[in-house]
Amino acid sequence: MSIEIYHCEHSRGMRPIWTAEEMGIKYSVKMLPFPPRVHKKEFLKINILGTIPYMIDGSIKMTESVAMSQYIVDKYGPSKLKVDNTEDDYGSYLNWLHHSDATLTFPQTIFMRYKLFEPGIADNAAIGYRKWFVSRLRHLEKELATRE
Repeated sequence: MSIEIYHCEHSRGMRPIWTAEEMGIKYSVKMLPFPPRVHKKEFLKINILGTIPYMIDGSIKMTESVAMSQYIVDKYGPSKLKVDNTEDDYGSYLNWLHHSDATLTFPQTIFMRYKLFEPGIADNAAIGYRKWFVSRLRHLEKELATRE
């Protein structure tokens, strides 16, 4: 097994790392300074986007953290982390798996960027995106309220 995960502190690289840990599979982590495209320019030769996380598994190269976790579970399972397409909750599983990144991450990222990393530049926008993020969590709360 040759999984390499390029990661920065506090990045979404924790998703595939956590998945691999939960499954007990071997992997290696390459820690980089944030943002690597600025502080570790040679990383651009590995990942032209310069984004983190980045995963290499043999000839497979991936840039999306949620897809990395899904790939690891599908390829290196069986695992209790996998919801099979024959299970009743499969559609819900896929929806929430992708909703967590596609829908929830964007406003959270904007808020964190402008309130934590670049304070003062866009405070009003950050407050607006914080409210947007919280409002989108209501959908998750409603879904979880129907489950044990």
